[in-house]
Amino acid sequence: MNKLTYIDDCRLDQFIFKKLLSRYGSPVEVECLDTAVEALIQLKRKCLDADGLPDIILLDIYNPFLDAWNFLDRVQALYPVLAKPVEVYILSASRYPTDVERLKQY
Repeated sequence: MNKLTYIDDCRLDQFIFKKLLSRYGSPVEVECLDTAVEALIQLKRKCLDADGLPDIILLDIYNPFLDAWNFLDRVQALYPVLAKPVEVYILSASRYPTDVERLKQY
């Protein structure tokens, strides 16, 4: 894994995430974005460029403008044209069983 995109509207969480990876010497290239909309725009722009795409996307479940469910639906539609597989993981402190069950659909 070389590239990771971390999507969270909390800049403090972004800072902590980058610091943790740096502290433990992670070789991963991290890009932090505030919204899932930004990530979707980048995926569409870089869909044919395997080197430009992230290997993994970490996404906060409750993101402004485009929640995780809508993001996942849009990534599924875009997935067949991506130059390489991109893994998407949802991050959340949600303890709602419905959220967990809904995530299992993807």
